[in-house]
Amino acid sequence: MNWPTIFSRNQESTARRRAPPMASFRAASIRFFVAKIAEGLGDDPLKRIAMVLLLALPLTLPIARSAADGIVVLIGLAFLIESIRRRHWEWLRDPVILTGIVLWAVLNLVVSPMAIDSTVSFGRSLPWIRFLLFYAAITVWLLADHRSVKLVMWWMVCVIVLIVIDCLIQAFSGMSVTGQPIQGNRLTGLLDRPNIGNFLAKMGFPLMGIILCVDRLGPPIRRVSIISVLGLAIFLSIFLTGERNSTLLTILAFGVVLLFVFIIAPGWRFHIVFLSSLSIGMIAAVIMLEERVHQRFLDLVSDLSNFQESPYGQAFSAAWRIFMDNPVTGAGLKNYREISERYVGSYYPHPHNIYLESLSESGLVGFVLFIAFVTTILVTFARRTMRNAIDPVATGFFAGALLICLFPFSVTQSYFSNWPAILHWYSLSLAMAAVRIPWGERQIRE
Repeated sequence: MNWPTIFSRNQESTARRRAPPMASFRAASIRFFVAKIAEGLGDDPLKRIAMVLLLALPLTLPIARSAADGIVVLIGLAFLIESIRRRHWEWLRDPVILTGIVLWAVLNLVVSPMAIDSTVSFGRSLPWIRFLLFYAAITVWLLADHRSVKLVMWWMVCVIVLIVIDCLIQAFSGMSVTGQPIQGNRLTGLLDRPNIGNFLAKMGFPLMGIILCVDRLGPPIRRVSIISVLGLAIFLSIFLTGERNSTLLTILAFGVVLLFVFIIAPGWRFHIVFLSSLSIGMIAAVIMLEERVHQRFLDLVSDLSNFQESPYGQAFSAAWRIFMDNPVTGAGLKNYREISERYVGSYYPHPHNIYLESLSESGLVGFVLFIAFVTTILVTFARRTMRNAIDPVATGFFAGALLICLFPFSVTQSYFSNWPAILHWYSLSLAMAAVRIPWGERQIRE
């Protein structure tokens, strides 16, 4: 009797008997995840297309700016088609959308016709409506239910983790996984310019708020662990980027969140003290050990101590002087860059502050409406968090997202320019969509 042959056949037979269950398990797992994705995308074909575009946006923002702007336009158009098809126009009564439309109308009917260069101003004011439609599409249509929010949440977690890993690789090797080198003393990550810290700050806070809403009924230790690990990873990555404004706004936002939670959620106090101590130690260690970040810190101290003579101080000064010469309707959108050199002797593309940008380019007419628009966002946010049983800790993170987007005393990119504006509106839309829907126990379980 040939025992080796028999033994070999028995092994093959055993393998064949075991293979189907494993293959069946893999197939079942794939079907499960595909079903969950399809469930999150919804049943309507138009909505599915728009949801796929929305999921693609976080990836196109870092690597393909023009494609990202195209996605914003397509999502807005899809929402308009949906509204026409279903005769659904109730979203126009939303206070944020309504105030935004009034602001857009004034920019086009009053500000741009009176601009120094009306053609340039109309080129920016007319297409600004795409951001309002994008906001409406997300908050009213695409992320109007828990399943869609959960799908976007898991996708955003994957994108954020990928970007954090890439930032860490670039920080310690000098090169990102996409072959981008460090520019000066700042990381670029997946981008071709040093703005990745801004991306992480504006995407990270609404994401952490959504995670807390979705996991509201989970064990407290799991919720604390997830937010602690993700928050520290995002914070460290932003700090390592060397982006001073993003770092300062992140520190401020985390400080506001931690103080807010410390006051209203006593059960989190020990974790807050621990995380605060760990963050302070991490900041000190990075500043001392990382020469690139240390130099950026020294540059920040120098700019703050001599702000009036710094490039940002000059940009602010030019904005104020332009407003003083054009107090009613401003110089016109995108006209700041055309005349800033006349006032301070240097060219600046924008004032590096969204409020000064509004004041200098749209005058008192546009600025008053812009302040009304920002106020409407804040009031609407407060009302919805109270009405829809939003988790208090999640509310803190959503408030942090609004603070990063709307804080008045910060150095920022242009509010109307494509990439910064898309990032700004995406962050606001995620936060406002999450607080628009109820997160009570019954709704989460459904």
